[in-house]
Amino acid sequence: LIKNEFVITLGQLPEYPLMRRLTRQEQHKVESFAVFKRPNNYLSALIITSDDQVYGIGENGYDANILAMDGRHFRCDKVDRPVRVEDLSGKNLKTISLGVMVGAALDDIGRLYWWGQDVEYKDGIRMPELVDYNESFRFSCVSCGHLMIAAIHTDSTFSVWGSISAKANYAWIQKRVTCQESETVVKVINVVSCGYSHIATVTEQGEVHTWGRNEYGQLGNKNYIPVSYRYPTKKMNIDPCSLVACGKFSTFCLTASGGLWACGANSSTFGYLGVQSKAYCVTNPEKVALSYKTINVFAIWGISKQSIYGALTTDGLYMWSGEGLGIPVKISSTVAGICKDLPCPQGVMIRVRQTSENTSNELSTQLEEKLKIIEYLIEDIKHDIKNLD
Repeated sequence: LIKNEFVITLGQLPEYPLMRRLTRQEQHKVESFAVFKRPNNYLSALIITSDDQVYGIGENGYDANILAMDGRHFRCDKVDRPVRVEDLSGKNLKTISLGVMVGAALDDIGRLYWWGQDVEYKDGIRMPELVDYNESFRFSCVSCGHLMIAAIHTDSTFSVWGSISAKANYAWIQKRVTCQESETVVKVINVVSCGYSHIATVTEQGEVHTWGRNEYGQLGNKNYIPVSYRYPTKKMNIDPCSLVACGKFSTFCLTASGGLWACGANSSTFGYLGVQSKAYCVTNPEKVALSYKTINVFAIWGISKQSIYGALTTDGLYMWSGEGLGIPVKISSTVAGICKDLPCPQGVMIRVRQTSENTSNELSTQLEEKLKIIEYLIEDIKHDIKNLD
């Protein structure tokens, strides 16, 4: 895992079911892709190619047109072969984030595009369009939930669009949001992550602020009153954090010292949090049962309401979900390996390294030869030391 990307080789691409629908020539053009799961439990993907084109494949959906299809494919149920996305192609896109009903993308200079269900008109669809904001503003990070989008500006403040949920009686058409210490002191935001109907941020000081719906305690403010907080709540009472990752109805906080804490829905239906508590709703963040320092954490949005969680630790990769005891279990696979039949972790894309199998074999041979040389040198050094004695 590199930042918000998994890196695989071209030879590994056919291991992903949707990518097997591409011809060999089409596979060679894939630069990166994001796989996500639609409400009907079908996988979909948006693909960025080396010639700056974007293609959609899989379920699209009349309700959201999440693959941003136009023409005869507009609001179609699904596309079995890659179809070019006109309004996203030729834009130099570098990252794509997908929620349930909305999607967003950032280009190479930080301009933000968004599309999907129109929150102003519930039956309406927005095709990809550039966010209409002050031209001097650019964005460095974007995350999508069910019906909302949150993005960090390059000045480290952020904006939200959309609605907390379909049940909410208000919507942010485009609202600048701040986490404030006082009326005059505004916190600098480093990280943002969206759950299904809540948002979490990390400030420059390592504080975690949350807002949105709280029916399962995902805001970490010691209660699970099913109300929507329209503005960031007070910071969570945990050590300074470097990262947050939201499951559909949960929040994971990674501290600067490598500790992992979680709150929110905690059951087989939603996915266990990996904490000692057996409470259905964990309203105050609890430490995840990992014996090693955590380097990275991610959440995969699975079937229906369920989330699957993973943590990269100094001891390797651990995974847990709604199966078994819900305790983190060490996995021998890589992160990219476990995602072959699953969506990408929320906010993560898969980057394809254009390395041919022949080149990989040649590199392996070269490394073996260098290893033999090192072994010979070690033997020579041992022999010299013995002679000195």
